[in-house]
Amino acid sequence: MKIVFKLLLILFSFSISAQEHSKFSLEFGGGISQFSMQTLNEDFLENSSVFEKGIHSGVNYFSAIKYKPTALFNIGLYVNYTNGGLRNSLDIPAIDITGEILDTLQMKAVFSTNAYVVGLSSNIDLGKVLGFEERLKRFSISTEYNLGFFLAYANFDYWTLEYPDIITDYQMISNGLQGQLAITTSYRFNKNPIVRSIGLKLGYQLMKTNTLVDNSTKEEWLAFGSPIHLDYSGYYTSLYFVIGK
Repeated sequence: MKIVFKLLLILFSFSISAQEHSKFSLEFGGGISQFSMQTLNEDFLENSSVFEKGIHSGVNYFSAIKYKPTALFNIGLYVNYTNGGLRNSLDIPAIDITGEILDTLQMKAVFSTNAYVVGLSSNIDLGKVLGFEERLKRFSISTEYNLGFFLAYANFDYWTLEYPDIITDYQMISNGLQGQLAITTSYRFNKNPIVRSIGLKLGYQLMKTNTLVDNSTKEEWLAFGSPIHLDYSGYYTSLYFVIGK
């Protein structure tokens, strides 16, 4: 998460210094993402006695700085953070070496996934390309194309309420490429000196990691004998704001 904050700060600082130039703008926002997560869900989460269900959605946050060389399109850099996870509580027996149940402990378990993306972004203004910009007035509609590289982390932690200081945790890592295609609509403010417009994005992303590896041993993580991938592919929607002239 610190990586994203640092990148967002860099983008924000650069955008503020470039506000004198009307061709630069800063976007930031967030929304909801649908995930596939087939191997993670079917081969581990839904197959385990700890969770018994999978991760099917999560949240996304992003920021981008863009340069508009012509009225038809812009191009720039973007960063994205995506998160999804599960939490569960269950009772487990405390057993001695003879197999006798001594007590019942309450276990807490958390499985979380986090992905950090850096890449290129571009918008094509459909109103200008297709010639109906004047009909839209303050509204605009465009297509957005994003291509980036990402690092992903999967964390599995569990502990008991009776012994909260004894925590078992596993961290798996991997990487991959993210591709996004979206339709964006926005409304332009004429009198707001800071926020130029507010908009909505609806799109689909392809975003799947290579096989997860244990962050400690660097060996492939096999769940019940199957290699696991994090597949964030699916539809997403985001609300966003644009700062710039």
